[in-house]
Amino acid sequence: MEASHRKAMEELQRQHKREVEKLQDEKDRLLSEETDATISAIEAVKKSHCEELERLRSTQNIANNNDLERLRKQHQEDLESLQRELQVLSEQYSCKCLEINYQMKETQLREKDLSRSQRENEELLRQNQVKGNRLHPETGKYLQDCVDRAREWGQVDDSFKEQALR
Repeated sequence: MEASHRKAMEELQRQHKREVEKLQDEKDRLLSEETDATISAIEAVKKSHCEELERLRSTQNIANNNDLERLRKQHQEDLESLQRELQVLSEQYSCKCLEINYQMKETQLREKDLSRSQRENEELLRQNQVKGNRLHPETGKYLQDCVDRAREWGQVDDSFKEQALR
């Protein structure tokens, strides 16, 4: 019995050992499958993450490009607005220059006319005084009053008064 018991025990140990080896192989196989699946999952997550990063970068680049395009358009609009404003100011400046030039010419003509008129008045007053002195002494006094008034108005200078009194 002992031998048969030993044999049965040896057989059970061998069977147990085979089952343990079989379970170990099954465990190794499952562990290997799980490792492969984990590696595949990690790779898939990495790939998805990279794709998401690329998508975000692309979106950000698009946003940056949109911002740049928006800024470019705004800059262009501002530039065009400034050019229009400069054109208007340039036209206004040209008009003012023409107006000033016209007014200066008009002023010069008026000054010439005024000077000519003053010379004519002085000459006429002088002639009148000379004629008046000849006509009547009372008229001379009257002419002297006229000369004085003309001087007060700024139409006759002192040299004319001296000539008129002679």
